[in-house]
Amino acid sequence: MGCFLYTAILANADPETGIWIGSAGVLSNLFGLSPRTCRDNLEKLESMGYVRRFQVQGRHIPYPILVDKYEITIGAMKGKRLNCEKSISYSSVYYEWCRDGAGESAGESAGESAGESAAIRENIEKEEKKEEEINLLSPSAPGEHQIRPEEFANVWNRLRGKLPKVEKFTDGRRKKVLTRIRQGMTLDRFTEAVENCRVKPFLLGENSSGWTVTFDWLIGNAENSEKAINNPYGLNRPQGGNHVNGNGKNSQSAAVANLQTALRESGFEVCSDSGSLFSSGAGSGESSRSGGVESVGAAVGGVQPRTIDASIQPRRV
Repeated sequence: MGCFLYTAILANADPETGIWIGSAGVLSNLFGLSPRTCRDNLEKLESMGYVRRFQVQGRHIPYPILVDKYEITIGAMKGKRLNCEKSISYSSVYYEWCRDGAGESAGESAGESAGESAAIRENIEKEEKKEEEINLLSPSAPGEHQIRPEEFANVWNRLRGKLPKVEKFTDGRRKKVLTRIRQGMTLDRFTEAVENCRVKPFLLGENSSGWTVTFDWLIGNAENSEKAINNPYGLNRPQGGNHVNGNGKNSQSAAVANLQTALRESGFEVCSDSGSLFSSGAGSGESSRSGGVESVGAAVGGVQPRTIDASIQPRRV
């Protein structure tokens, strides 16, 4: 905003003097901005040395605003440049000769060298960006630690484990981190998210595509860090289910457990130490049933069935 208002003042300044008669109220009416916004930006431009104001105390009327280094293109001062710092008052403005001895430039319509104007605007934008970042990262209470965007990358690299390292903290990453901070992410919450990322199987690549979580994914939006914290991502899988392990194979132990449970419910005794099966019935029909189950037991996990003793009495069901 400061850059925009500076350009407006530059364009409306008198090319014979380098002075614009205006105020925050005039800028507000011209561009539909709030008077407070215009006043704050005028104060900032003056503190940075780009303009100098000579306000009329106690009166809300337009006043002289001098534009520093404004090159005069017409009149008695042509070829000279306004110096705000050496100007004592509105009626005693100081002009000095330009370095090249002339006021001619591609930007004569605005009374300023085009190259110098662009450099000034770029400097203003840098100052505004720096001020915005300082305001965003300033601690809310005295003594509170001021968060810097780089600290998020440092936390990731320190706690990432086997996850990809952040080799360079680029401007793009800085902008994303600043956006996350603006949305309420704290360094402590981010640290918790990274600690979860390094222990959850799915985020470590134990998935069908082999995808692993990265720093860029974690700062990509406001939801991903919360997902990393709150979503199990394979960390707490229920026992006995038909899940896929890190090698992509069905869990054999889970299959054996399921079969043992089914056999117990059918009335068979299952030896827990070796997985061998015992018939609970009697008679030829039960013996045939037992033999069938023993064959199944032998096929599961390579477990060999124990020989059934004929003297064993059947359990009453």
